[in-house]
Amino acid sequence: MTNSGVAGAGGGVTRRYLVARNVVEILDESLDTLVRRPREILTLAAVTAVPVGILAGMATARNLTGFGDAIANYDPSTQGGLGFTSGGSVLTVAAALAASVLYGITAWAATTMVMAEVRGLPWSVGEGLRSALRHLGWILGAWFMVHVLEALGLLAVGLGAAALMVMFAVTVPAMAAEEVGPIEAMRRSWRLNAGSFWRMVGLQLALALVIQALGVILDFVPLLVAGLLPDWAVVYFSVMTGALSALVKTAVTAALPALIYLDLRVRREGLDLELELERRLAVAASPGRQR
Repeated sequence: MTNSGVAGAGGGVTRRYLVARNVVEILDESLDTLVRRPREILTLAAVTAVPVGILAGMATARNLTGFGDAIANYDPSTQGGLGFTSGGSVLTVAAALAASVLYGITAWAATTMVMAEVRGLPWSVGEGLRSALRHLGWILGAWFMVHVLEALGLLAVGLGAAALMVMFAVTVPAMAAEEVGPIEAMRRSWRLNAGSFWRMVGLQLALALVIQALGVILDFVPLLVAGLLPDWAVVYFSVMTGALSALVKTAVTAALPALIYLDLRVRREGLDLELELERRLAVAASPGRQR
């Protein structure tokens, strides 16, 4: 077993061993997952995040130069067909909504990967995405209900939205790992976070700071470069860097929701002990051990 709690299980299958972790160890485990499975994680990120990055890049270009004018200066025949002359605000909102929904798909697929490693089973990107798409109704239902409650919390007590965001943070991993519907998964997330609220607040803040720092590096530096480019080049440069930024940020953080979910279950339910007992019983009952 490696320091990250992962070892080969034979036959090309990776087994993940569970232990309680602090925020630094959870981040390290997420990065370790990317290092061990770069092809799968990058493919998943490309499918779910790059379209959002392209939209965000278009919005950036529109806000910087006027997207319609930039396209017109380069190729007038595409201006009307692309329909981006309505402004960057529409694209920004579209990118934010798409990112919010696709986050659920990413979290679901990544959770199936992490749970397969926990059980020592094979996993593929296609398998994870197919599972997410089969349960797209659940993902959308949970997304809608959680955001409605957060909006009500924001209207009622201001900080209530932030509190609800913490309490429902592992809704999607609970759905994917336990095969339960949106309402039961929201209850599961609430129960797992109950009694650990302030620890989870600290964990979420620390993760948010790391993600924001990564975002500054990936998003702000290209903005400085874009200021040196002609208008038409800004369009394509912004789209390219937006897609790259989304790819990297999603790849680095893809496994985080599942890892947080597992950490909560280890701390509150002794999941690590339960799975180890199951493994030992399975070994003891195997034909090779019978006399």
